[in-house]
Amino acid sequence: MKHHQQLKITDVRRSDCPFGDRLEDDDFHCNAAGINARGYDLIGEDSDDFALRLAEVNGVDFDDIAITNPINPSLPRYVPTIPNGSGKLFREYTPKYVAVSLSDVVSAKRLQVATDIHARLGVSKRTKVILLGFANDALLERAWPAAERHRIIDEFKKLDLHAIVPPDYSVWANQPHAERLINQKKSMIMYKEMIEAGLPAIPHITWHGRKDIDEHLRFLQRHPDIKAVAMDLQTIGPDSEWRQVVVDLAYFAASVGNDMQCLVAGPSVLSRIDQVIRILPNVTITNSAAAQKAVRKLLLNDDLTSAPIYSVDKTDIMRTNDFVIRTAINTMIAKYTESEQSALGARRLRFVEGVS
Repeated sequence: MKHHQQLKITDVRRSDCPFGDRLEDDDFHCNAAGINARGYDLIGEDSDDFALRLAEVNGVDFDDIAITNPINPSLPRYVPTIPNGSGKLFREYTPKYVAVSLSDVVSAKRLQVATDIHARLGVSKRTKVILLGFANDALLERAWPAAERHRIIDEFKKLDLHAIVPPDYSVWANQPHAERLINQKKSMIMYKEMIEAGLPAIPHITWHGRKDIDEHLRFLQRHPDIKAVAMDLQTIGPDSEWRQVVVDLAYFAASVGNDMQCLVAGPSVLSRIDQVIRILPNVTITNSAAAQKAVRKLLLNDDLTSAPIYSVDKTDIMRTNDFVIRTAINTMIAKYTESEQSALGARRLRFVEGVS
């Protein structure tokens, strides 16, 4: 999720704005003029191709996204995210699951897909791989045209993936609202196409405000057989941003059942992991902390701080870092009994209703 930059209101919402029912009351950010993006052109209501880009996704609402046979891959409580070429971390270590970002599987310029994802990552064939749709915006935009994305989806089918999350198209607060809303719809279109191709896809939930969350909730209510969603919290910065995320997660959680599996990418600080677990009882945490620290020969402590340990092999550090994070997550989960989780659900609802 990438919505946490402070919005600067620099223009006036048009009286005929096509997104009135999807915009927060303080969202007047209509135009793309004067906004820079890396490697692609933003879409605003003032863009020459605005109507074409809107028609390309058949409007921004999800009403036309129908999923007849959703796939809900089983997920553990914790999955380490690793980069490609991680073989030195897994010489004598075979984790049951790993996750990898799209940018480590698809080349940025030529959009070539790895032919053997286990070899690309340096892990055993026995390790189950979850592909996360995270990459820079320029790569995602180049992969969006129908011919390219259909080819890439076909190639994903050859990778023996345990689960796949559709691309995380940007939802930054300083983007025009047309860009944000169209990008959310693009991710849902990719989810639909992945499911139709037989891939074990999990829909990606991203938002700028509560009305975006409501649109995702309406989609899930229309599809009660979908029992897994993914969220990207990797770009959350200061505590002030995190506090808003906590409010948003609580709002979402109050409207879905405790059986909804939530694959949450990013949290690696103990206090934030604990808050996510409190709000989302059936959560899977994935982060890159174990691998990033192991590559730099940093060993994680029980509180998830780290210290250098240069005399130990990277595989041993990776194995230990994985164990430390997994133990911390399981310990937090064990704090909440089934009865406490039930009470938590009621408290979540009261909390949300009391938040302005």
